[in-house]
Amino acid sequence: MNIIFLSPNGQLNGPRRRIHNLSTFLANNDHQVNVYCKSFYHSSNYRRTSNLLKIKKEIIENVNVYWVPSISYSTNGLRRLISELQFVFLSLFHIILYKRSAEVLIADSVSPINGFFGLLISKICRFKFIHQIRDVWPIALVYDGALSKNSISYKVLKYLELIQYKNCDWICTTLPDVHSYIKSNRGDETKISYIRNGVNIKEFEYSEYIPGKIINVVYLGTISHAHDVISVIKAFKLLKDIKLDHKFNLNIYGDGVKKKQSEEYCRHHDLTNVSFHGSVQRNKVPEILHKGDILVSPVLNSKAYIFGINLNKNYDYFAAGRTVLLSSPLKINEVTIANAGYSCPAEDPKAILNALVHFESLTDEDKKKFANNARKYALKEFDSRLLAAKFESMLLNVSKIKKN
Repeated sequence: MNIIFLSPNGQLNGPRRRIHNLSTFLANNDHQVNVYCKSFYHSSNYRRTSNLLKIKKEIIENVNVYWVPSISYSTNGLRRLISELQFVFLSLFHIILYKRSAEVLIADSVSPINGFFGLLISKICRFKFIHQIRDVWPIALVYDGALSKNSISYKVLKYLELIQYKNCDWICTTLPDVHSYIKSNRGDETKISYIRNGVNIKEFEYSEYIPGKIINVVYLGTISHAHDVISVIKAFKLLKDIKLDHKFNLNIYGDGVKKKQSEEYCRHHDLTNVSFHGSVQRNKVPEILHKGDILVSPVLNSKAYIFGINLNKNYDYFAAGRTVLLSSPLKINEVTIANAGYSCPAEDPKAILNALVHFESLTDEDKKKFANNARKYALKEFDSRLLAAKFESMLLNVSKIKKN
């Protein structure tokens, strides 16, 4: 079976692993897999090729990867729009010019421009089209305060989104609670598969959790608007206020637009037990997480999460087999279901403080229970091999759908 992924931010061996895990699994099962992705990744300034017009082909783990030229950008502004248009037009011309064949084309929902061009390519080349929802744009941007519903940008993106729901052959979502939203936006709720992101369990060899005297709290990921790292830092300010800061360290790995603000807050309040380490290579992630006692995942109090939470860091955290502290608007989530740690309200430093203090008071055995529960849940629910097999089954079924 020939398959094309149109995934701007799905770089193989990059920080996001969904497309990597799915495509390599499919390629190893004798499918012909082609991944079109940007040559530039905005979160790490990672660039594969400097040529602004020529697409570079590379074979990675039996997958044909096409690095599509992209200008650099750091925010959702004009440069990102140019990058999106550059990606979709070059990909369209490349697929048509070289007469790429495929039974199915899968295009990511971020951004709707990408999904619309995936639909357009599928119509021209007579591929089956799967609309893959990673984030529900553009409404998620409105909920996060990055876009106004009255703006022209929103109306254009919304129009492109509606066209995809109406004309796609299937929808694959990484979010569990989008069915009613899709139905209300002219989509067919009977043509939806929920397949979450996952983690390559093999990357995380089992490492038994041994509690230490100093509790190491770890954040690993982007320090951006959507990730509420500052509330965790403020919780450490509260620890200092009650003179418990000597029992905790906070190690932050990653970069982003909110990093400078976070560093300035730490300097202003003299938080000497908070350290920033910058971005790390993917192969270093398991080692870093295994050194943690609590792995913290904070997000904003945004309506965007009414559809569910799909954070790659959470899958890594669970796979590492350590206590997870999730700060989010959802009262019921994977942490509570797995009994793998603490679930706090979003943007609530005091709630995070209380969780940290409670963890410190636990016996070593109770701390180990949280860690073991996280690992067991990852093995059962997040193993990328199991999820990829489910994805493959969906592809085979979609390929058999007869056009009207």
